[in-house]
Amino acid sequence: MQLLSDEEFTLEQVRDECIAIGTLIEVGSFGQHRDHLLGEAKRIQTEADAMLYEVRTRRQSVERSLPNLSAADLEITITTAYHGKRRAEAQLKRTQLSRMEVLNAFSRLGEA
Repeated sequence: MQLLSDEEFTLEQVRDECIAIGTLIEVGSFGQHRDHLLGEAKRIQTEADAMLYEVRTRRQSVERSLPNLSAADLEITITTAYHGKRRAEAQLKRTQLSRMEVLNAFSRLGEA
């Protein structure tokens, strides 16, 4: 259950990063790139929302079936949760890199 909680928390961080990126893009002057950057932030946020829905649904399913799982099914459940957590962490790292790129571009605009 902790792996599912970790995955959910990480995906919430991804969503929050996307909101921050969108806000930076909204207030910045990115010219012809503005719409593309906003689209990317919204795309990633939509993916994070879908992944959040998936992990929450999976969590409910695991909570209902946990008492009846065999050892093999429990191992599969743990493996799936672990991979989900890793996938969420990778998405967070990519999103944080994107935010840094937007911040760098934003700061360069301020220097110009």
